[in-house]
Amino acid sequence: MALRYVLSALAALILHAPSVSALSCAQPDLMQAMETVKVSHKTYYVLVGTFKPDPSAPRSKPNPPPKMTTGVWPPRSSAPAPMQVLFEGYSLTQDRRSDVYLSEFPITVRTSCIGSWCSSPPSFGDQKIAFVQVNPGQPHMLRIAPCSDKIFQVRPQEDPIRRLRSCFDKPCIEDWKPPRH
Repeated sequence: MALRYVLSALAALILHAPSVSALSCAQPDLMQAMETVKVSHKTYYVLVGTFKPDPSAPRSKPNPPPKMTTGVWPPRSSAPAPMQVLFEGYSLTQDRRSDVYLSEFPITVRTSCIGSWCSSPPSFGDQKIAFVQVNPGQPHMLRIAPCSDKIFQVRPQEDPIRRLRSCFDKPCIEDWKPPRH
């Protein structure tokens, strides 16, 4: 009887281990994110400003967390529905005089899930720095994963705008190596 209890507890621990690791996201680093998008084969805008709901976009219900499928871990779910938002701010360039002001700039936000942990769209009204993927002929895309490195809160005391401007044409981080995929 005691052995059965111990084995049951061990099985529960093993089955829930992936859920524990999914909760531990490393704090994303803005300069590392900049380096990652600079070496990507995709093109990104570095946007600084605020997001607001797109009143012309169809209203969608928030995606419920995925349901546990019997015998499958992590649970499988369909991808969350994309959300249309409008951006107000500017596209950051190396020189402040070259920044491009954007008003009511449409962006598609795609969130995703890892197991039962899902990301959420950006909060409205707060100033953000976002790395938005440019898709010629398609809407520009902001992909937000549960442990996202594509959107950051602007913290003026850290002077993030000056730091980003300084590394458009040189490394943001010395000895930085791109992540292996």
